[in-house]
Amino acid sequence: MAKSADILGMNARNLLIKKLNPLRLKRLVDDKLRTKEILTKAHIPNPEVLAVFKNYQDVEKFDFSQLPPSFVLKPNRGLGGEGILVIVGRTKNGWRRQDGTEITLPELKFYIFNILDGNFSKLGVEDIAFIEEKVKLHKSFKKWVKKGVPDIRIISLNMIPIMAMLRLPTEESKGRANLHQGGVAVGIDLAVGVTTGGFWKGRPIKFYPGTKKKLNGFRIPYWDRCLALAAETQRVIELGYMGVDIVIDKEKGPEVLEVNARPGLQIQLANLTPLRKAIKRIEDLHPGTPEKAVRIGKELFGEGIAKEIEATTGRPVLGIIEPVKLVGKKGKTKFIFAKVDT
Repeated sequence: MAKSADILGMNARNLLIKKLNPLRLKRLVDDKLRTKEILTKAHIPNPEVLAVFKNYQDVEKFDFSQLPPSFVLKPNRGLGGEGILVIVGRTKNGWRRQDGTEITLPELKFYIFNILDGNFSKLGVEDIAFIEEKVKLHKSFKKWVKKGVPDIRIISLNMIPIMAMLRLPTEESKGRANLHQGGVAVGIDLAVGVTTGGFWKGRPIKFYPGTKKKLNGFRIPYWDRCLALAAETQRVIELGYMGVDIVIDKEKGPEVLEVNARPGLQIQLANLTPLRKAIKRIEDLHPGTPEKAVRIGKELFGEGIAKEIEATTGRPVLGIIEPVKLVGKKGKTKFIFAKVDT
């Protein structure tokens, strides 16, 4: 059972960030386009930029007919997914948004103008808008997701991955994976990339909302590659403590969607595991390479029993968070989630 002292709170997280993440690097990752330039130069895959709008003139001069049927419009300095517009196809008069509504060319231009005016920027100042390619949903996630694309958040310290979660979009989140907009957080066993249990709206859940589809026991595709991408991204960006959001494209595989210098704390709820204790274990470790960092993370923060079971039986592992059935008075039953001791 985790002690309250082991849980990383907001104040402790802010102190950690202040210590490990210099202001210049925080400003760097707040600039999405600059971050993408660095990732691309380092040959780290990320969604391709299709257009950049720095002012009204750029918008008026741009030939929107050259865009593919689906794409994503983003503010360069947006926060928490605000201002992101996902286009999923063309219509007679324009395009269809992810929520099914239509947007015409004049409306799309007006939306870009709002981004340029800073209506979605972190500081409310003038911003840059850009369009990037839309990630194609990997077939493995179709069992849950009808709209949007899931992402994988990996928290790492000194290149060492210490915790991860899968974020699933829902109908309520309108296809977005952001948790504060209604997405589902699903814990991941670092060692084998298998989901361990879900968390949604402040409570643990067994099934994807509105279905009987289990959230635990799912193996993340390209798991080792995802961990390697997170470690390599931290090596290139040089933040001491960071969150890396990775998407898995149907055709291109894992890509870095975003880098976060101030990752949230809900990942602890998704994994039923505190972050502070994990941080203390490795805060003085500085692996020389991303490969060593990943090995350390898997050994220290993966579930050893899961690796042993897979190695000896070859059978899928259901994970370390399992539903426990409790029988109460008058035959009433309820389910809770318990962490299995290893």
